[in-house]
Amino acid sequence: MLLPGVMLSMALWVGVNIMFHRSGVGGALLALKAREPNQAELKELQLADVVQEMAIASGLPAPQVMLVDSPGANAAAIGTSPYDARIVVSRRLVDDLSRDELEAVLAHLIASIGNGDLHIAFRMTAVLETCGLLVAFIIRHSGRDPATFFGKFSATRYVVQLARMRRKKLPPSPSSLAAAAI
Repeated sequence: MLLPGVMLSMALWVGVNIMFHRSGVGGALLALKAREPNQAELKELQLADVVQEMAIASGLPAPQVMLVDSPGANAAAIGTSPYDARIVVSRRLVDDLSRDELEAVLAHLIASIGNGDLHIAFRMTAVLETCGLLVAFIIRHSGRDPATFFGKFSATRYVVQLARMRRKKLPPSPSSLAAAAI
């Protein structure tokens, strides 16, 4: 019984891994509604120039810069390797930070790309998505409630209890969370 489960897990992992490699970062950029820097905006052009300068100085291919028009100040590097890496920056971050501060944020992201963090994150995402697929499959075909399926595993019961409260739009009470943790 163990061998078919291991074989199924490996097949799912290979499938998810191939799917992520073929889809690239396009799906994530579409979900974020990311756009290329506007050529008429000085700060956005400056951002792209800083990224190119740092990439050249670090010996990496220059990642494409994408902007997200959102109220939060955030930045991230996404991709599967340094060759298809993208740096996504929120417009608010560009507006709020000085050039030196923006350079520090971008230097951190480019260092992450150079250190191979994208490859590690890609592998971890594939593993976690595969585990999630397996758990969803097992729960779906067991015909049981997820809370009873996992028995006394407190972390899962805690998450299931929180999900139920959110679905009912109830604030979490200490007594209900304590009961879920027992």
